[in-house]
Amino acid sequence: MVLGLVIGVAAYLVASADRAVERRSQVTALALLGARPWTLRGVQVAQVVVPLAVGLVLAVVAGKAAESSYLVTGGGDIFWDGDGECPC
Repeated sequence: MVLGLVIGVAAYLVASADRAVERRSQVTALALLGARPWTLRGVQVAQVVVPLAVGLVLAVVAGKAAESSYLVTGGGDIFWDGDGECPC
């Protein structure tokens, strides 16, 4: 599962870098129009970090909801307590 997360984040970062290269002409045009460099950099960082963070949070919430619903419906004999130990 951790490997899948690492691969997914790496793929997202590669896609973000590719998108940044494609938008280089737009960034140059905005800089010529007077946009501050730190503003442009902040927007670029936000375009990468915000969707990634929202996606990861939604994935964790969906996983916990699926786990809870599986255990509530009697789908499993194992119950994980808050400390992460299995009282089997």
